[in-house]
Amino acid sequence: NIYYAKGETELTLNYYNHALKIADEIGDKLQFGSVFNNIGELYQSMGEFEKSFSNYNKSLEIFIEMQSKAEISFALHNLINISLLINHENEAEISLKKLEEIKSHDLEKSKIIELTYMLSLANIKKHYKRFSEIGEAQKIYIQIISEDIVKHDFIVESILQLSEILLLELKFSGKESILSELTALIEKLQKIAKEQKSFILLCHSYLLESKISILNFNPDNIEKSTTLLKVSKKTAENQGYKYLANRISFEIEAQQRMIAKINSTDKDQLTFDYLIELTEIESYVLKIIKNNIKLINF
Repeated sequence: NIYYAKGETELTLNYYNHALKIADEIGDKLQFGSVFNNIGELYQSMGEFEKSFSNYNKSLEIFIEMQSKAEISFALHNLINISLLINHENEAEISLKKLEEIKSHDLEKSKIIELTYMLSLANIKKHYKRFSEIGEAQKIYIQIISEDIVKHDFIVESILQLSEILLLELKFSGKESILSELTALIEKLQKIAKEQKSFILLCHSYLLESKISILNFNPDNIEKSTTLLKVSKKTAENQGYKYLANRISFEIEAQQRMIAKINSTDKDQLTFDYLIELTEIESYVLKIIKNNIKLINF
């Protein structure tokens, strides 16, 4: 993953294939299944969703053979997400039923398995874009974010999914209070990134906060937005993530053009709908969700 963050995709795949060979030779099924999962995540981050689906499926088959409930539930969750991305809703529903069966037969009542099911259910509800189901998904995301769990991936995923819902609500309602909710979510994202030393996540959280600052347009927030982009770029450079740092440089240039456009636009036209479209924050959040926050370079 470190090599991929540095833009060395082929080298990353070579390491994973080597790890598969070693795990197979020594009979380490847990590692064997985990590497297939990692390859699935890598392909997802590259936007190669069919290859991602195939590797998630391989990891699931291995974990089923091991009868490891936690790993099976994680693999099913990944399959649900990738199935939704490639519009295989039936596959997602089938995987959810399997996940529900694991949860209902789990005598130990594992909190992690329960939350895996909840998050998968919320993602399916949100996918169908019905207002009532989006509202139900929103409640689930809020519940997961408030949980004290060690699986930080679930909180991060819930924060991003909830952020997309809130941006949609902001566009339609124009309620300024939603900006405070978004800011609080991104602050939580930054806290997790710092605690987990997840520097890719940290860079993206700074970028998201920068875009949110533009939405709440005033001179102080413009300066804050510019500073956050510079901090994001510096963080990427310090970690040797050259490709990511270059992409952030493009963001900095785009921001200057965006600010010039805002300054030349009539204040009455600076609606949240207009600013969301201008900052491209909605598509940015969606891209992070699609391409796996842990690995995405842009």
